[in-house]
Amino acid sequence: MESPITNSDIFFHLYEQIKGGATLRQVLQDFGGANIYIPSYKSVQRDEDIWEDYQNLLNKHFPKKHIMLSLQQKYDLSEQHLYKILKNKRQPSLF
Repeated sequence: MESPITNSDIFFHLYEQIKGGATLRQVLQDFGGANIYIPSYKSVQRDEDIWEDYQNLLNKHFPKKHIMLSLQQKYDLSEQHLYKILKNKRQPSLF
């Protein structure tokens, strides 16, 4: 038995089509009339961007305090919130 198609599956299929250069006609033929939830930047990409910035600054041997201050300013997040995000990136939850 196949698993049901999720909204996430539909969104990423749409994303891949657009990224691959699909025309408006192709997108409308595949998705016209559909209600598609597009996740927010925060829920999909922000944490990845924070992790990448953290790794880049760490590789440049900046002091951790400087790294955290830089990330706080760039993403307008508290130090505690950043530590939580970084911890989740290092140790992803199984649930």
